[in-house]
Amino acid sequence: GRVWLPEIVDGGSLFEAIGACEAKHRWVAGFDGPPAGALPSGAEKGESIALIVGPEGGLSDSEHQALDAAGWQSVRLAQPILRTETAALAACAWVVADYRRPDYTNNQ
Repeated sequence: GRVWLPEIVDGGSLFEAIGACEAKHRWVAGFDGPPAGALPSGAEKGESIALIVGPEGGLSDSEHQALDAAGWQSVRLAQPILRTETAALAACAWVVADYRRPDYTNNQ
């Protein structure tokens, strides 16, 4: 079928997760950055995508700096800001819709 289960990883601290992430495309959901639909379509079907959803109060300045230094791209999922649990679901929907994961034409 067309089932795609995202892998949800508890990477320890945010700083440990940043260092351990091997995904080709890395985004951090927040209130800044371009809207999700405006991102360049650089991800191809089957490529790894990681997305960090921060806590209710947002990420700290040091967390933002670490993400920027590691090459994570900010993306805004919605306006107004979503609750953490809603943002995680919205992020999964965005990945499936905009990047058409998985490749449904080859999935049986």
